[in-house]
Amino acid sequence: MASRKAMRKLWKKTPSGSKLVLVRRKKEGKHRCALCHFILPTVQNSGKKSEKVPQRAFGGHLCFNCLKKVIKTATLVKEGEISIEDVSLKIIPYVNLLIKKI
Repeated sequence: MASRKAMRKLWKKTPSGSKLVLVRRKKEGKHRCALCHFILPTVQNSGKKSEKVPQRAFGGHLCFNCLKKVIKTATLVKEGEISIEDVSLKIIPYVNLLIKKI
């Protein structure tokens, strides 16, 4: 269970006129890269959805450096220079998705 500071109370009025308390978890901090946990600077919490997420492969999930590693690894696997078993376990899902697109 989360601490009291991590929870937020919302008061709602039901159609019958009674009041209801909804307890919700507060939003976490900034968005981070799925692999290296670097803070993603282009992802914002406000604005339209098209402004929040960059329009590139794995935008909003991976930072540029990790994306570069995934693209290089996917290219090497596609060309047959390395096998998929030699790839790090963290990046295998991303490599598999890129191989299907290429």
